[in-house]
Amino acid sequence: MRRSPRPRFRVLVAVSAVLAVLPMVSSPAAQADSLPPLGVIIRGHGNGHGRGMSQYGALGWATKLNASWQDILNFYYGGGGRTLTTLTEADAGATPGGVMSVRLEAMDGKRTSVVSDNLTASWVGQPGTYGGLLAVPVARNVYDIYASAIPTCSVSTAAISPGYTQIGDNVAGPIDFVTTNGGNPAAVAPAELLGLCEPATTTYKNGRIRYYRGGLRVTADGVPLTGVLIAGDGEYAYTDSDGYYALSDVTDGSHDITATLQGYALSADGFTSPLTVAAGTNTANFTANVLPVITIAAGANA
Repeated sequence: MRRSPRPRFRVLVAVSAVLAVLPMVSSPAAQADSLPPLGVIIRGHGNGHGRGMSQYGALGWATKLNASWQDILNFYYGGGGRTLTTLTEADAGATPGGVMSVRLEAMDGKRTSVVSDNLTASWVGQPGTYGGLLAVPVARNVYDIYASAIPTCSVSTAAISPGYTQIGDNVAGPIDFVTTNGGNPAAVAPAELLGLCEPATTTYKNGRIRYYRGGLRVTADGVPLTGVLIAGDGEYAYTDSDGYYALSDVTDGSHDITATLQGYALSADGFTSPLTVAAGTNTANFTANVLPVITIAAGANA
């Protein structure tokens, strides 16, 4: 049998968030009996959210390694040629804070289905407003787009929900979905906001809809890796320039599927190894993370 996995799709949903500016009001003079207590005890646990810049890490970079502030910011937020810039007129649509992107990891590798309760959802750059829109990945960062007149979710991977018709074929991403008034800080929730349909989980067995102020962007993130060695059942193959690979003559049954490339840590994404292989096409995708480079300097003999 031939095992020919499809490319790994990662859906990046960006929320163009608009921050509301609250008016300043004068506060009445505090009364003695309304003052807060002298102390507040806060108890918590965990290791933080794992995002952004570590204060202790930044302190260590500056005091122990004499790193400049540019190097510190690049370590925590850079790595992709990003630079600090001032806001331009192009950012005015998301005043007062510019555009903020948030990756919704729950949607990685899944269809992106959105709804609008007031039937004003639109695909940016295309005419028409709808109750529901759907982006289905057909290749890396290429999508088929569907629309529905009523706000109906379509998150199943088996078929497109009834009522949806195709309005875009093999469209290169990114794909942006918005509502007519969803970017307005005063937009009424949830009626005027864009709702993202999330698939069922152990907590939400029927799935759920989460509403966002702004818009949702669907795109493939990351960069395909060439030359990754994929091995399983005594067969092996290397990924091509688009990150694709195919293992031939893999027998039915349970097999360990591995991926290796010097300088990267690769982990299974969306499957568990050993993978149960059946007749037909089977899928095994991997996520790659760059390994840190450790330099060891030789010290002088005592």
